Amino acid sequence: MRITHGSYALAKGVTYSSIDEIYEYTYNERRLLVHGIYRHRDPRQPGGHVTKVHGMILTVEISSPVPDVIHVKTTHHAQGKQADGKYPIDNSQYHPLKIEDCADCLLITSGKVTAKITKSPWKLEFLNEAGNVVTSSPHDGMGWAQ
Repeated sequence: MRITHGSYALAKGVTYSSIDEIYEYTYNERRLLVHGIYRHRDPRQPGGHVTKVHGMILTVEISSPVPDVIHVKTTHHAQGKQADGKYPIDNSQYHPLKIEDCADCLLITSGKVTAKITKSPWKLEFLNEAGNVVTSSPHDGMGWAQ
C-alpha cells in the first residue's frame, strides 16, 4: 500500500496520526510497555492549541532478546490471534533491561545500546555506549496511516 505521493505529501484519501506524547507506561526487567496518544492540534490557534484528543493510541513494546539488541513492536488495536509470520520468533528468551524513569524521558538499556524515549513531544532515539545518537524516529516519525 502506498501512503505517500512523492516524498512529502500523503496520497489522496490517506490520513496519518502520530504519537504526540506518552499517555501511560509500565515496565519490568523483561519489557517496557508504552501507550502513546495523538492529540489534534489546530495550527490556526496560538501555540497549536489542542482542540481534541483524536482517540488514536499506539502501543509500543520494547524488549531485548539478547544483549546489545533492542526489539521495538508497535501495535494499534491489537485484538484476537495475530497471523503467524513466515519465520517463527522465540519470545521465551530475553535479556534483562535496565530502565531509568527520568522526568522528561525513559532510558532503556540492553548491553551497549540504549533507547531514549522523550515523553512529550514523543521521540525515540537509539544511543551507543558513548551516548551518541546512532539513529532516531523523530516526533511524527512513528504513526498510523489509514
